[in-house]
Amino acid sequence: MSALVLALTISMSAQNVETGVKAYESGDYKTAMTELDKVLAQTGLKEKTAARAHYYRAMARLTYVHKAKSNLEATQMKQIRDLSVGAFDDLVAAKKNDVDAKMTAELTTANRRMMELLLELGRDANAIAQDPNRKEAEKQDSYKDMILYGEPINALDKFQYFGYVLIANGKIGLHDSVAALKNYHLADDWFFRSAPKDGDMMIAYTYIQIARLEWALNKNYDVAMKAIEEGRTNLANESKKFETMGTRPPAEKAALSRVQHDIGLDIDRAASDLRLAAGKN
Repeated sequence: MSALVLALTISMSAQNVETGVKAYESGDYKTAMTELDKVLAQTGLKEKTAARAHYYRAMARLTYVHKAKSNLEATQMKQIRDLSVGAFDDLVAAKKNDVDAKMTAELTTANRRMMELLLELGRDANAIAQDPNRKEAEKQDSYKDMILYGEPINALDKFQYFGYVLIANGKIGLHDSVAALKNYHLADDWFFRSAPKDGDMMIAYTYIQIARLEWALNKNYDVAMKAIEEGRTNLANESKKFETMGTRPPAEKAALSRVQHDIGLDIDRAASDLRLAAGKN
């Protein structure tokens, strides 16, 4: 490639980036993604151009998913998955190409948005997996999705316990108990660093799963029973957060009380099952 052709290619690439940026800023996210796809399909991009192209394609993907996901049919969820993970990959590439650190602030904000989206999508997938009205094929997809979203969550913030919970839940659904137990333990390790201020009583199920798997895989009764008691303690601690969050409508308080009661019963059942299995009754 001659120097003149190379210079023209670089100039056109920069122009195409700006076309994509303008489309993004005007709210035409599909056009933005298409234009930036063209740029990033080229070789020999300057790092500054690559950084901007990856960053704005990530933002176009993120925003498109946020706006579109509630309106998409189940058959279109693959598009959500691909765009979301693609946005994460773009942010990684943008940071790599931001050699002069001029986009640091923008990337920090974008990573926060990315984390919020991944957590939201992960919770959606988790809910599908637990929905008795869902078809088995949908549940199988949701198990894979939980792993798909959990891994970039951990890459963005290794202290974020919910990424490990997602991966563990997905691994359980796919019958990989060893990997599930490892990730449940990681969730336990990091929970105290990233527990939400308004409480997360559902974390108790992580300890129930640790107990079940420690017994099933290792026949370790003491470790399993310790996990049960940790679940009970964390349920109490997390429920207190709800009580100290100011005034709440009576209906909401009643609903939270029922949730706490039901989880407490599940902990009691898990403890009883463990004692029975270990011959401790």
